[in-house]
Amino acid sequence: MHSVGVGDCFDVAFVTRLAHSTHGESLRFASLVAGEYAATTTPEVFKEGVRALQSIEASIIHELVGISLPWEERCGHQIYMAAPDFEGVDTRLLEEAIIALQYHNFAPRAPIRENGEASDETNDLDKVALAKKDLALLAQCDSMMAVMLYNDPGTIAEIGIAFERGLPVIILDPYGLVDNLMLRGCARYIVSSLGEAIDAVFKVYGREI
Repeated sequence: MHSVGVGDCFDVAFVTRLAHSTHGESLRFASLVAGEYAATTTPEVFKEGVRALQSIEASIIHELVGISLPWEERCGHQIYMAAPDFEGVDTRLLEEAIIALQYHNFAPRAPIRENGEASDETNDLDKVALAKKDLALLAQCDSMMAVMLYNDPGTIAEIGIAFERGLPVIILDPYGLVDNLMLRGCARYIVSSLGEAIDAVFKVYGREI
């Protein structure tokens, strides 16, 4: 959610914990506390998260698995943003997803924004050309995030194509629309919030440590 002060938060948590824990456990604890700090801008929520972490036994914290995905690697991952990104549709969630991915240094690719949108006046040949451009863009990407604003046939088709090509598919489904067995089977992750979607991206690309 934000990064300002995360390093200071980590330092304070590490030094405080080090008084009665090992270096390794203190580092892991500090990482978790910094994560809680970065996940919210509300002090009370942060405090509640830290209290919960303080109640976890040191041995359990030491066994927790983290994910490593260096900043400089992330820009090499192009993520196809499948969504009904049309004029007249409330696409704020798609916009937030694109901004969040860029914030974390990934490379989201929005086909309609890059290739254009067909209209009622667009002839069949031009529509086919647009579809081919979108498919070519999908071929450049190594994963997909599908934002289900409604049951858009184009988005559903793109999910199937990405699955057939072996790409990991993350479906952001805030309205609980994904109830079809085949559609669910095409997704690596189905989530209901943007935060969960970003977590899923890190799981797709990251390495457990």
